[in-house]
Amino acid sequence: MHTYAQENQALSVTIKDIAKEAGVSHSMVSRALRGSTLISKATTKLIHDTALKLRYFPSIAVRSLKTNRSQALGVIVSNIDDPHFSEILQGIEEVAQGNDYSLFMAASQCDPDREGSIIQSMRQHRVDEVIICSTTFRNRPGCLSSLTTFTRFPAVNRKRESLR
Repeated sequence: MHTYAQENQALSVTIKDIAKEAGVSHSMVSRALRGSTLISKATTKLIHDTALKLRYFPSIAVRSLKTNRSQALGVIVSNIDDPHFSEILQGIEEVAQGNDYSLFMAASQCDPDREGSIIQSMRQHRVDEVIICSTTFRNRPGCLSSLTTFTRFPAVNRKRESLR
């Protein structure tokens, strides 16, 4: 029977654990798991088999510390039930998944203060980019400046005048 404790233990397996079990260095494990051609096929297989045996899952949080990228995309919509934005969300999700990005979506419920809180939360969770699909997004004091920590922040609006 699979238990929560077993799952939690699997989440704590590190490349150092794999290295110890396989009898190799942790840098060799790192290279092998990233597909480096500098590691022999036999050693790579040993490392992959050991990782599987130990139920290793790479930590996106640890990887993001080294790469400064979270592979996460934030999307803010006005309302989840708006058919216009649900179609846009579906397209964003397909492209995000196809490029190994996780998608974090939040609805502002047409509340500018809530929208600001969502942007702050996405910044704290280190999402790489934010797409704003909101009819209420405006260039009000602090709104655009709160997005400057993101590389890009496209805005998808139904009404052009809402960007005033």
